[in-house]
Formats: sequence, structure tokens, C-alpha cells
Amino acid sequence: MYHHDNCYEGMQEKDLWTLLLLGHYCLRQLQEKYGQEISKVYGRSFCGDGRRIPTVRKHLQELGLIECSWRTDDKFIPIADVAELMLQEASTKEPKFNTSGYIVTKQNYFSEEERKPVKDLEQVYVDIDNLNAHELIHVYLNQDLYDFRKFKVTTSYQSRRSYGSTEYERFYLKLYPISALQSSDEVTFKSNCEAYAKAHATEILSEALDLNFQAMADDKPYMTGKDIYERIEKVEDKLRLLRRTCRELKVLMRKACKLGDEALQKKLLDTSERYVKYRAPIWINSKDKDKKELAMLVCKGAQVTQEKTVKS
Repeated sequence: MYHHDNCYEGMQEKDLWTLLLLGHYCLRQLQEKYGQEISKVYGRSFCGDGRRIPTVRKHLQELGLIECSWRTDDKFIPIADVAELMLQEASTKEPKFNTSGYIVTKQNYFSEEERKPVKDLEQVYVDIDNLNAHELIHVYLNQDLYDFRKFKVTTSYQSRRSYGSTEYERFYLKLYPISALQSSDEVTFKSNCEAYAKAHATEILSEALDLNFQAMADDKPYMTGKDIYERIEKVEDKLRLLRRTCRELKVLMRKACKLGDEALQKKLLDTSERYVKYRAPIWINSKDKDKKELAMLVCKGAQVTQEKTVKS
């Protein structure tokens, strides 16, 4: 929750300072109520220039929102009575939650989005620390609409100097709308069933159409006419290549039967030697590593390398 967050764009400076202080107050109240470590309020989250923090403090003191102090650090201590009164007129916004049954991830800017079904509802609970001031005020004033839960995450660090490890525990206060919780089981079930259907084509097709599908690849799309048409085109391209390969192999089989295995091998190896010697001068500057090494062998003879670096 910082002054430069996009959600505060266009706000007057002093109005923003007031809103942020109210947001911090709501966060602290919720943390205290649900047994979470209480966050401190620092002036640096109100403005980018540390030299302006005294100005921010003065404004908030004049409103009676924080305790007067001669402290030299930038900690603000909210005054509950005044904050509670001002919250009634504050700007609020309902937070957005993931109720789709899927988690959408993207590894990097260039990769495509990946949709995975929710396996554990903890994945869709929103960390209270990730809410902005508008959202925190709304949640604080409408606590009966949300299910608050504290989640524990244990991280284990392997020591470099010994065989032991160190465990670090951290607790997160998260929330989710109670109204969405009531339908979450059904949504999660449907998303997981859809994922199973997409990953088990032969099984689901056989059951759905009362046919015995055996050759369908499970990892390819098949649920729309477009998917099916594109797959047919790819399979037909492969079939054309396979038919050509089969015809060429039959020709080669006739030659092998006519010449015999030994004669065929000798003919092929003799041809390879003549071909390489003829092409070697051209391959000296080839970008193909194998061709270039072969050309060097023909033109300069075998090399003896006495030093090399090996990476383990």
C-alpha cells in the first residue's frame, strides 16, 4: 500500500495521504482482531521524497488522525476514534476475487497463459497485505461478508556448512467472500473435471460416444470443430510423409535383394568416401560442425589434441 500504486492515480495529494492513513488503520485493526502481527505505519509509504514526511505528518496531525510526536523517525500512530468517524465518508471499493475455479499463470512476457484448475482453496484466498486502501476500508466496514483465515507457510533452508536445515515459519492473513465460498466446491469440481477431460481424450471420447477410441493423443486439443480440423490436417501431412517413406524403403529393399547385403554396404561406403573427398574443400567454411570437422580431417589429416578443458 504505497502512494504510487496505480489505483490512486489522479487523487489530490492531501486526500491521498488521508486515504492511505485510513487504509493502514483498517489493516492494523484487522490484523489485531485475527491474531496477525500488526504492521507499523511509515511515512515513506505516503510520499516518494523523504524530506516531505514532516509535511505529511503535519497534515495528518491537523486532521487528528495521528498522535502528535516529536519523533525523528517516520512512524505514524493512528488515533482510533477520529479514524472510525472519517471511515464513514471514505472512498471504498470491493476487492476482486478469483471465482473461476482456475489459476491463470504466465511464466514470462513472451509465453502463453496457462490455466490450471484450483486444487486447494488457499490458492484463491487473497492476502490482506495485497489490498489497496480503498479495498481495505471496504473489507473493514463489511467484515461479515468475508471469511478470514490465517495460513502458515514453513520454509526450510539447507545449511551450506552442515547437514542440518533451518525452518522459518510465516503466517499470512487471507480472506475470501463467504458468498463465493458456498459455490466454490462445485466450481472447483467442474474445473478439475474439465482439465481431466482435456488430458484423457481416448477415455472420455470412448465413454461419451460409446465408441472404442485408441489412437487419439491425449495431449492434443479435440473439443471443437477447429481443433479436430487442424489435427486432421497435421495427421494427413504425416501420412503423406509416411507413404513416401514407405515407397522409398520398398525401392531400397528391392536393391538390397538384388545386390545382397555386403555388396550394398560396400557400394554405399565407397560412394560416401568419394562424395566426402569431392565436397571437403567446399565444407571447410561450412556452418555445419560435423561437415566442417570432416572437411578438416580430409584436408589436413587427423589432429592430436594434447590439452582440453572438461566441465564436470
